[in-house]
Amino acid sequence: KETLKKMLIDCVDAGKKSQGSIDPSLFPSQILSLAEQIQFTEDVESAIKDHTLQQLESELVAKLEHYTSIDTSIEDTGSTESGILELKLKALILDIIHNIDVVKQLNQAGVHNVEDWAWKKQLRFYMK
Repeated sequence: KETLKKMLIDCVDAGKKSQGSIDPSLFPSQILSLAEQIQFTEDVESAIKDHTLQQLESELVAKLEHYTSIDTSIEDTGSTESGILELKLKALILDIIHNIDVVKQLNQAGVHNVEDWAWKKQLRFYMK
């Protein structure tokens, strides 16, 4: 438990330092996905308060483009490593696509408060 906790904290910190793009080869898939969701929750709540959901959507699309442009066919590493990296990226890409959809729904609903139902009904992740 302590190892996973430390990895999650390190992964969330790495995401904040690198403007949200975490190197997927450094962390397990579950940690990457959870850190991504924690960061997404923080970003959405900040964007709702600042009325910048449209900008957040653009940032998520840029992140999606970044992850889809990563070349997983690395020749000097084993095929197992590139296969694992590919699976990690697929999971992150699916999460980001879902997150973009959530932000679009929030925009369409005209959410201006973190207490609005359109945001409250979403699954949110927090790290204390």
